[in-house]
Amino acid sequence: MMQRMSREDEDLNDAERAEVEQELALRARAATIARDLGLDPHEPPMLGGGLGDRFDVVTTMSGLSSFDSEYRSARTEELFGVAVKVLPLDRIAASKRAAARPKDALAVKLIEDTIAIVKRV
Repeated sequence: MMQRMSREDEDLNDAERAEVEQELALRARAATIARDLGLDPHEPPMLGGGLGDRFDVVTTMSGLSSFDSEYRSARTEELFGVAVKVLPLDRIAASKRAAARPKDALAVKLIEDTIAIVKRV
């Protein structure tokens, strides 16, 4: 027999509500930007140039710290004349490991190999 939740159990506290509202506002903004750029707001935007240049713009990642914390550790790179923040490869690998999707297993290996090569150079 299912037990009915009390009204108090269903309500979020103020901090939780504010966090949910902030997340929804960020997602709405990302969807609006994607729409304005002619992208599908339900898929991560993918930009690319020549072979091997493609990269994804993602709005959420598994297994990482808060946005503010990750943003502080991000590198600044220039893209089409615009400064953009880019996560270090080790953080991308950590996220892919945490997501544990079969399609990410090869990516994690490639990222780790790339990190090892860069450290040797």
